[in-house]
Amino acid sequence: MRIHLATPAQVAGNRLPAGEYEVGVDEERGQVTLAGAGGTLRVPATRRSAKMRVDKPSAQLRQVAGEPRRLLIVRTPPAIEWVVSLQDAT
Repeated sequence: MRIHLATPAQVAGNRLPAGEYEVGVDEERGQVTLAGAGGTLRVPATRRSAKMRVDKPSAQLRQVAGEPRRLLIVRTPPAIEWVVSLQDAT
């Protein structure tokens, strides 16, 4: 799974430069892995049940309305979502 950060972000005290990232999930540790040109970062994620079943993993970024942050939502089969909050870096 891949995501594209158009602008830099902050997560778990680390700065993520804009760019392409490979996204993975470590379900045992409750972490999402972001691998890019600057290396690999493991960040805590919130696990929640998805409202729909999925056949293959996916990742997407969603802007939070009225706030300077985005949510990284990673869906894994059969119906699990992992959520990470990314603060906009200025």
